[in-house]
Amino acid sequence: MNSFEIKSLMKKIGVSQEQIVKKLGITRGYVNHVIHGKRSARRVRQAISDALGKSYEKVWGDGKDGNQIFSVPEEYKEKVKKIGLPSIHELATVSEKFKNNLRGILRLTLLWNMRI
Repeated sequence: MNSFEIKSLMKKIGVSQEQIVKKLGITRGYVNHVIHGKRSARRVRQAISDALGKSYEKVWGDGKDGNQIFSVPEEYKEKVKKIGLPSIHELATVSEKFKNNLRGILRLTLLWNMRI
């Protein structure tokens, strides 16, 4: 699942980041970073998976399908194709040190083009 799907499911079933914060004794910012793939703390990921009622592998992937930060929600795939953004596979081949910048650029591009 990607961050959009995780947050949507959290909202749908009534789970807040604050509940996870209280359970684990960490900051809301840290939980948010885990959801968005900026941090990968197993304990926090497991708590989020448990709160969603999903297996760890279902939420975070099993490592066989590449980095989850590059997945695009189904409802945006056609829009991404129309505006000519690089494919997920092209992004996944980029060097590790550029991934955070590319993730930010992809998000900004998607947000900018969704306003149309």
